[in-house]
Amino acid sequence: MNKISVIYFTVFLALLMTGCYDSRFEHPTMRPDQQENYSLAHLHDWFSGVPTVMKDNFTVCGVVTSSDEERNFHRTLVIEQDGFALEILAGVDHLHNDYPTGCYVTFHLRDLYIGRYRGVLQAGMHPLSGDNRPAYFPSQVVLHQYLIRSDVRPPYPEPHTCRIAELTPSMCGRLIRIERLQLTEDTATWAGTHRFRDSQGLEIETYVRPYARFADSRIPTGTCSITGILQFDGKIYTLKLRSEDDCHL
Repeated sequence: MNKISVIYFTVFLALLMTGCYDSRFEHPTMRPDQQENYSLAHLHDWFSGVPTVMKDNFTVCGVVTSSDEERNFHRTLVIEQDGFALEILAGVDHLHNDYPTGCYVTFHLRDLYIGRYRGVLQAGMHPLSGDNRPAYFPSQVVLHQYLIRSDVRPPYPEPHTCRIAELTPSMCGRLIRIERLQLTEDTATWAGTHRFRDSQGLEIETYVRPYARFADSRIPTGTCSITGILQFDGKIYTLKLRSEDDCHL
């Protein structure tokens, strides 16, 4: 191989390695402006219930509690801080690579659209015409201008354990665990919604997308505890599971 061929081959390898780069937690996205000046609690207090644009230059921080690895969360991630949560409509696949569960992130709110869906406070881009929900970020490049992952490693997020009777709408978006539940059906797979009942006779639903990796797996029989991101449609609370491991016998 002559000298020119070697040069071309070297350039080709460099381009190939660049194109295959997969940002993992070992390579945190860092920017100098990672300063929190607003809390998720304040954001919940600020939101009046009417979807609106955030005009102030506020920045919040939180720990990622969701995961899209098993495909039950689609292009969104949830962060939590001091008992308050926010769902970010990231619009990007494979978020668990860049923002794995347990990582600490900073999120800039200025000019973003804030709304609420199924009880969960959400943030994203300005909605499309005729819609009153935040829209997904259009690309990873735009997302990274607002959402910055830190190399800080806080304690892995533990779910808040409580009973169905103790749930309140303000807890929506949080990672919640309910123990001693019984499936109200004889047999079922995880896909769709299913009801579970506690010892007090109160019920809660689970939700799993039909495209989730574990959608066709059978729900274990027997008394179990279930963990998920809490939602509320005004009638019944729902736990949106991250993976099959969120159900324990």
